[in-house]
Amino acid sequence: MRALVLWWFGVSCVGCIGTGAHSGAAPISVAASPSPNLLPDMCAGGDMQACGAVGKELASSGDKPGALRMFVTACLGKATDWCYSAGQMFEHGLGADPDATVARINYETACEGGLAVACFALAELHIRGKGSVSRDVLSAYAHARRGCRLGWPAACSRVREIRAHACRVGLADACTSAPDFDPKLFREAPQ
Repeated sequence: MRALVLWWFGVSCVGCIGTGAHSGAAPISVAASPSPNLLPDMCAGGDMQACGAVGKELASSGDKPGALRMFVTACLGKATDWCYSAGQMFEHGLGADPDATVARINYETACEGGLAVACFALAELHIRGKGSVSRDVLSAYAHARRGCRLGWPAACSRVREIRAHACRVGLADACTSAPDFDPKLFREAPQ
């Protein structure tokens, strides 16, 4: 992922040159709700969660390219929850030209990091087939299933839809296998 995203930006780490972010330095501890004025300094100090929060502030103010740079910086800095935000922006062409491949890579990173909504977004990208991401129902099923197991209700619905379709077209295992949705794993979707 690094090579493709870095190629897009043409830099080694947007916003973190000389901050120690490449050295694996521990992030600065974040207070429960740091002042928005402190976030850029925290980001420059290597706190990748703060970089993502700066991205969120920039997106809210309309600076989509700046927001995207911060989301990618946070993602590359191993704050994988912000990879989902970068993926959304790449998928929908916010702050850059739409790029389904880079969106997929960002969603994969966030999904591997355990973010259920990113697994669902990846499943949906494969269901639709978009840009250079081919339509792949098996990949969609696998990612929706992971999103469901991580607690995203829409992913559970997608799993059931894919299984029902597979059963209708004659794949007997889809009709007889144990369901993938375990109500004990269900949690409310984050707001």
